[in-house]
Amino acid sequence: MYSVEVEEKEKLPSGWIFEVTVLDGDESTNHEVELTSSDYEELTDNQVAPELLVEKCFEFLLARQEKENLLPEFNVTEIKLYFPEFDEVISEMLVEM
Repeated sequence: MYSVEVEEKEKLPSGWIFEVTVLDGDESTNHEVELTSSDYEELTDNQVAPELLVEKCFEFLLARQEKENLLPEFNVTEIKLYFPEFDEVISEMLVEM
């Protein structure tokens, strides 16, 4: 089972950059993730913290691929390029909280 740690690295005028560590036993991967303010608002309607959205994005991704296959750097917008169901599923994940 994976553990995901999300830490805000930088606040930008356009959003945030987060440092994300995915832990799996003794192994880990590190990722830099950009979240724009517009994506944040569209996906959450400002109802959850940006860090929580990023954590849920990783739960979504890890349900579909191994941590080693996650890109080291990406923008949340890119997820839906690979997984068209992303917007719908992430909204459901956030509602279930």
